[in-house]
Amino acid sequence: MRTVLSTAMVVAVLCPRGWGGGRHGFAAEVETPSQRAPFVRSHHGGHGDQALTVSPPMGSTDFDESPKDQPQHHRYWRAAESRRWRHHPTLWATVADAEEGPPEQRDLREPLVTDRPDFTESPSTVGLGTLQIEGGYTFARHRSAAGRVDEHSFGELLFRYGVVADWLEFRAVVSPVAAVSSASGIRSAHAGVEDLQLGFKLAVCDQKTWIPRVGVVGQLDLPTSDGPFGAGRVLGSGLVIYGWDANESLSLAGQTGIGGDIDGVTGRSYLLTAQSVSASLSLSPRVATYFEWFALIPSGADTERSQHYVNGGLTVLFGPDVQWDVRIGHGLTAAADDLFVGTGLSVRFPRRRGPE
Repeated sequence: MRTVLSTAMVVAVLCPRGWGGGRHGFAAEVETPSQRAPFVRSHHGGHGDQALTVSPPMGSTDFDESPKDQPQHHRYWRAAESRRWRHHPTLWATVADAEEGPPEQRDLREPLVTDRPDFTESPSTVGLGTLQIEGGYTFARHRSAAGRVDEHSFGELLFRYGVVADWLEFRAVVSPVAAVSSASGIRSAHAGVEDLQLGFKLAVCDQKTWIPRVGVVGQLDLPTSDGPFGAGRVLGSGLVIYGWDANESLSLAGQTGIGGDIDGVTGRSYLLTAQSVSASLSLSPRVATYFEWFALIPSGADTERSQHYVNGGLTVLFGPDVQWDVRIGHGLTAAADDLFVGTGLSVRFPRRRGPE
């Protein structure tokens, strides 16, 4: 919570009090064994951090089949939300409303906004008392001179629950994963659950002409996994998410993240920066598509190298509270996965409004 609020103070410079304006819109991750950039959620998602590459150490010809000894996939896939942001409450709008009069009640039947399936999270929160569950499956393949690694991410479960006010949500991520490696005719498999991820998202301010709608996320990876997919220590990260609606159909978004991570070969700490840019287009009231670029850039790592990706996908709404998604992506650098493909489902359980 302290991480979220401190990040919000930085963003507040860009978001003057009282920006509760109209908005609309639409808007993810597998992390690799022992490397958990908290802001990249598995490509097994935004978010999802919130990014899983298994390959031999740079400059080495040896291929160790243990996921511990391979550059990690950071949790990068998550949900491409059809960025529907209009009338979603923010912190600064709430402050202004407190001075100017009672705020309008949030429309609990507004279209679903998710943090999957793209890497970029949504700046919106789910709303006070609302539970939203997002999950899916992702297959990723990484080839190198030493061999091939296939990774399967099952569940990719993100639990989002609105607390305190409409502009704040609690988040928890649980990600079972399995990796199968093949080298020199030898095949090995590893399975487990990644470290538990807990955090908060704060909807800071709404769009004001060319200044974007802004959200911030602070989160921790807790060392709950003692297998090859655990980091063995607490890791923290923060995200700033920003988005614009160009018109009723087209929206743009991006996010910038920074956090601690662990080198998959040496086990030493380093700083990981993540950046993304995403464009989404609503094809109909229920169907939307997106295209995105994102990058994971290590600083001070012994063996980890930068990973750049492009991906695209489709989201389909089945009523106001259920969304299905599908996505496919390709790595642009040697350290990145060659291919990933996945699908997922998101379900919202709105709070019940009492009698007027």
